[in-house]
Amino acid sequence: MNTNEVLRENWQEIRQKLGNLISWIDGQIDSLDAKEKRLEKLENESYIRGLNDMKEACLIFTAIDGGMSSSDIREYFEIEKGTPIDVDKIIEKSEAADFVECINKWKKDQEAEKMKADDIQVGDEITYDYFNGVKQVSGKGIVTSIESERIGTPVYVINKGVNSDTFHNFWINKNEDDVKKTGRHFDSIPFDYDGRFDE
Repeated sequence: MNTNEVLRENWQEIRQKLGNLISWIDGQIDSLDAKEKRLEKLENESYIRGLNDMKEACLIFTAIDGGMSSSDIREYFEIEKGTPIDVDKIIEKSEAADFVECINKWKKDQEAEKMKADDIQVGDEITYDYFNGVKQVSGKGIVTSIESERIGTPVYVINKGVNSDTFHNFWINKNEDDVKKTGRHFDSIPFDYDGRFDE
């Protein structure tokens, strides 16, 4: 094999390897471009989500639409009692993420408190409105037992009824029947409790 043929063969091998390298580099560039676009999109979405979070936090902070009270602001932003609440100073001194986190903690605590307030417990007085198979029945009674492990969560209620001196104990479906707490709670059932609406 002469020198010219050797050079031609080597050059063909080098060209093939260069072609493969160029294709690989082009693929990497395309992949990086696509990744950069995805990251840019995610960054924009995160930025907009962050703006929306900050807007919501500011609305809650300024007590718009059932937001924080002044005592809530004192508690969650650790402001001493008796010290004036300076909204500008609080916002100026807070990092944006810390500010939103503080508001989110308040929201979470409010939701937990509401769930606790709505959760029916033994001893709570409730109003009920349900269909007993024959007619619609409405009344008021004291919860004596809750079977949370059963489907439908039966709530056992006791009252004397409207025209009776005898206590009645029956159950209603906590999840399906119209059941609401009245706000009254009894540690023991009063003997004169009759469950009428006009007490």
